[in-house]
Amino acid sequence: MENSEDVELRALRGQLEDRKKRRSEIAASLEQITEDIDELEGAIERKIGAPRKLDEISGLRRTVLSILREANSPISVKDIQAKMEQQGYDFSSFKDRGSNISTTVKRLVRDRAVEVTSNGSKWQYVLWGRLKT
Repeated sequence: MENSEDVELRALRGQLEDRKKRRSEIAASLEQITEDIDELEGAIERKIGAPRKLDEISGLRRTVLSILREANSPISVKDIQAKMEQQGYDFSSFKDRGSNISTTVKRLVRDRAVEVTSNGSKWQYVLWGRLKT
């Protein structure tokens, strides 16, 4: 026979699982909204004849998100850059690759598409909702 503590503990665990599931759903929704915003901004920029540079920045953002989506654990800006180089990303129009990636990641953090953590010596990034606490 279950006592009241067992019932309460089971209820709390159920609530925790519900919240984790909801957080994952929100993270997935936020990721999709971020991609939609990128596409809409790109469409507007093309309509008004914005410089090609804006499309390149939007492409950088999409590529960074894609790399973070594939990562199984938090990764650093240097790791993101290395993966982009392995994929053959065209950095020819960027003066400072690391700086451009870092700025992009910081904006993704600001937009709550990405979370930041530290392994003690460097900042690392992961898609929102995937950071294990």
